[in-house]
Amino acid sequence: MTHILLKGTQLGAVLGFAAAVPLSAYQVLYKGVPLSALPPSIIKTSSRFLLGGFAATAVLGAARVSQLDADGIYDRAYRLKFNEGQNRTDVFANCASVVGAGAAAAAMGVNLTNLTGGASLGIVAGLLLHLATKPKRETTGSNAMVEEAKSLLNK
Repeated sequence: MTHILLKGTQLGAVLGFAAAVPLSAYQVLYKGVPLSALPPSIIKTSSRFLLGGFAATAVLGAARVSQLDADGIYDRAYRLKFNEGQNRTDVFANCASVVGAGAAAAAMGVNLTNLTGGASLGIVAGLLLHLATKPKRETTGSNAMVEEAKSLLNK
């Protein structure tokens, strides 16, 4: 269930960022909001989406887990535990969320909205950093044989 909540939080963070940027642009361009007022607005929007993603996946995740038997839960947990890409994604997102929450608290004060909004923006930054630095996958198994056959044919 922890993994489900983490993924919901990450989804909420990404959706919050995707909503906050156009909303902020609209406020500046059409409502005359000064740029200095945008950080609190972006933090508030990001916070709401992060908490919404967490709450939605708590309900949906509980419903899904209730449909699985013990072997199904164990199988899913085992596969997640050894999924290197998923684990790398989570490490980047978790570390960046702590940095984001700390930065927002230092810049805007300590309260729930600032902490969750900063963490949300940190998650987005962490996910982008993960994607930008993702190592190239090595071809293994049957795919390696296919690649080797293709290279022999192209000689």
